[in-house]
Amino acid sequence: MGTQAEKIMRPVLPPTIVDRDDRTATGKVGTHFYFAHLEDPGEAKISTDHPDVLQVIPGHKEPGDGEFTCGANALQRGSAHIRILPSPEDPNQNPVEVDIDIS
Repeated sequence: MGTQAEKIMRPVLPPTIVDRDDRTATGKVGTHFYFAHLEDPGEAKISTDHPDVLQVIPGHKEPGDGEFTCGANALQRGSAHIRILPSPEDPNQNPVEVDIDIS
């Protein structure tokens, strides 16, 4: 039967890693996408054309050495385009453009 906490616990899945050279990605509702290989990710700017499908998570810095890259959470089925503008410190100034399909 399990405790009340065990009944409401959901499995934690690893993120789907998306490299800056990837142009497409797929996932299911609940998938977290992690955008890898960005220089100075706390200063990169992320956006999507369908915030109803993907919730974007901006990169950020925390006190000390904490620096977190951009991400996105799949909210519902559909397709969305992600665009990441690199930090001014990133030697590769090409925007990251990824089409993501959620099933």
